[in-house]
Amino acid sequence: MAENSGRNSHKADHLREHCFRPGQSGNPGGRPKGTLRDLLNERLDEIDPRTQKTYGRLLAEALVRAALGGNVEAFKAIADRIEGKPRLSVELTKDGTLPVMTLEECHARIIEIVEAGRRRAAEANATKEPPVKPNGDRPN
Repeated sequence: MAENSGRNSHKADHLREHCFRPGQSGNPGGRPKGTLRDLLNERLDEIDPRTQKTYGRLLAEALVRAALGGNVEAFKAIADRIEGKPRLSVELTKDGTLPVMTLEECHARIIEIVEAGRRRAAEANATKEPPVKPNGDRPN
């Protein structure tokens, strides 16, 4: 095999000055202060000069408007925030089998859950200000 003639042995010498020195930090400033959560909370607490409402309030109102307009993802986001994300649980009978519901029982349970959600939404709406149109006006 051919021996190294030494021509390429110092190929990266010009980069040596950019290498870390022993005991030198690669990030002397450290991790930036404040987490994304802190920064977002700070921004959401700021007041929108046009509406005099916090950005958090404006986002909440927009999310509710979207849900009331039929946006299922907005509804899920609200439900997950208010109720917590649903957990999948499976209850077994004593003999280890799954309990069986009739179609009518399933239908009745779904109606019960939907109605409970509607009641909570109606109660929440009764205590809140009327919605704001995208241009900032309130409905008549």
